[in-house]
Amino acid sequence: MDRVAVVSGGRRRKGAYYLAQDGQRAVIAPEQRFGLPRKGHGTVYVCESRDVNRQIVWTAEWIDEYEQPDADGCTVGIAKFEGDFEAAARWARTQPAASWLMASRSTPAWSPLPGIADLP
Repeated sequence: MDRVAVVSGGRRRKGAYYLAQDGQRAVIAPEQRFGLPRKGHGTVYVCESRDVNRQIVWTAEWIDEYEQPDADGCTVGIAKFEGDFEAAARWARTQPAASWLMASRSTPAWSPLPGIADLP
């Protein structure tokens, strides 16, 4: 079921019965468009997550927020990889980003990703 209708003057919610009538008719923000990360920009984040079967996987995600939308209207570039820790860390290190961070397993913080030579 389509949840957003494109109408003259902007996008509006469709089938949002849980909102008040005026909320159903309100214009909402346009969808965010995604492109590819740019060389030398953005950060690669490496963290533990879970796949659709709730199995532990490691995710590396390169996020590059553009200063201005590009020619296609994209405002952010995203590239993503999932696998075991070694594979995700190696993929992360091969991306030409500006920085690389890894989630701490003991505290809610990010720290620099170890170099490839330091990976297990």
